[in-house]
Amino acid sequence: MREEYLMGKIDALAHVFLQPSDEFPRDVSAGLAEEREAPAELLLEQMAASDVDQAVLVQAGGAQFKQHAYMLKCLADHPGQFRGIGLIPDDVADVKDHMNRLADAGDVIGFQLERFGGPLDPLSPMNPPEWKMYAAWEHAAEKDFVLYLYPEAAEVHMVPFLLEAFPQVRVVFKHMMVCAGKGGVSWKDGQPHIEVAKPSITHHTTAGFCQFENVYSIMSGAYAMSDESYPYEDLQGWHAPGSFVGRYGADHTLWGSDFPFMMKDPGYSKTVELMATVMPDIPERDLENVMGAAARRILRFK
Repeated sequence: MREEYLMGKIDALAHVFLQPSDEFPRDVSAGLAEEREAPAELLLEQMAASDVDQAVLVQAGGAQFKQHAYMLKCLADHPGQFRGIGLIPDDVADVKDHMNRLADAGDVIGFQLERFGGPLDPLSPMNPPEWKMYAAWEHAAEKDFVLYLYPEAAEVHMVPFLLEAFPQVRVVFKHMMVCAGKGGVSWKDGQPHIEVAKPSITHHTTAGFCQFENVYSIMSGAYAMSDESYPYEDLQGWHAPGSFVGRYGADHTLWGSDFPFMMKDPGYSKTVELMATVMPDIPERDLENVMGAAARRILRFK
């Protein structure tokens, strides 16, 4: 691993949560078993050991306002070190009010969207202002919120219409822009596996989004998509400098750990080292962008 890029690394994708309680309620699921915890203190310990300075906390465990309580506490307890990405309930009565409440409650800079509310038939007439989550995009434009996207494959065709409508909104795709099909994510021993062809059909679909200046991608989730052990040689085409870094530019490419779901295999430190390992010939300045400089600009870390 090259040492020169170790200054100023930012983890653009991490999750923290405790066991569900009255103070910190959350949903229980295959990846979030009732007894499971991923406290901020453990994340900070791992970050410090790998010289990662700051991180983005993406809400896990439910989209209701009260379910964000632990993430909001972490933001308040560690000002400047964390930024937050909230979730929006599908059945929320007022999308903009929910976004404002979370942003006002702490250092929440944006929101993750998985569904948009448009027609699943890609040949249907497309009228984004009629879609349920159009209001979220509209409010993101008004308030300068960033939007993290992790849609299912069936929703991807709606994205360009929203990108065209809101070119000023910073849009960050998780997991190398791979969008799994319905039922494509399974869990075993607390780790996810994303069933996707290699190369992924949706990977090549979303790859065309590089035409939009406001689109960014997080290099994350390799451990969940690969059928091989670290450093995941079956994903070499996605990690190659000519793939995301070449297509989007290093200033539009971020790195994220997906903590804590990768802790069992390969662990945090190896996840930090992955980019330098699989892209040994990438220019130093580009690696610095991927590992933190781009995130600092895009997500406006101080």
